[in-house]
Amino acid sequence: MLEQVDLLGSPFVGVVLCATDRWVIHPPGFPPGAIARIGAALGVPCHQVLLDGSTILGALMVANSRGIVTTPLLSTAELEALPGSPELGQLQGKFNAAGNNILANDRAALVNPSLPKEDRTLVAQTLGVEVHEGTIAGLRTVGSAAVVTNKGLLCHPRTSVAEREELGRIFGVPAMIGTANYGSPMLGAAVVANGHGAVTGLSSTGIELGRIEEALQLF
Repeated sequence: MLEQVDLLGSPFVGVVLCATDRWVIHPPGFPPGAIARIGAALGVPCHQVLLDGSTILGALMVANSRGIVTTPLLSTAELEALPGSPELGQLQGKFNAAGNNILANDRAALVNPSLPKEDRTLVAQTLGVEVHEGTIAGLRTVGSAAVVTNKGLLCHPRTSVAEREELGRIFGVPAMIGTANYGSPMLGAAVVANGHGAVTGLSSTGIELGRIEEALQLF
């Protein structure tokens, strides 16, 4: 299922939401109706979490069905609010906005090449995946430049054919290019998705919606 919603007046839902095939995390303060639509589209329960007092959960964490990698600034109460007692890893280097610097599904993770070796090891152990370092369309913030699930990958429109083939090999899913929110190339910021559905902003066009559905195999 594909849903469109703006949160607090912004179409960049990937900045504030984090989803897996088992749950979606959202910060407090969103209308219950919007949260219900998000949960219905993604086909999973919604959990309210505040991360280090911040609402930008999608930028600060990345998750798959095995674990969650976050900024190191979580409080004990915030840790206890995370759903399902997942494996948890906290980045220690300066590139600790996990959602911006890591792209992951249940098979693999692609990380910013500047991520320290110890943080790459933490990502591998926490998410239970093979870790690769690289860029997407020349961008090191790979988590912002693409959105991946266990069924598909949609990435920055300037991603080359060779890059798409390599990304498809790494994540084990077909890779396509596209945009969202009326031309934004930063798919990770503009879309949140799992294997059941996807959510993007109200400004995404019909052509963009069709591309999201096709790339993430939401038919």
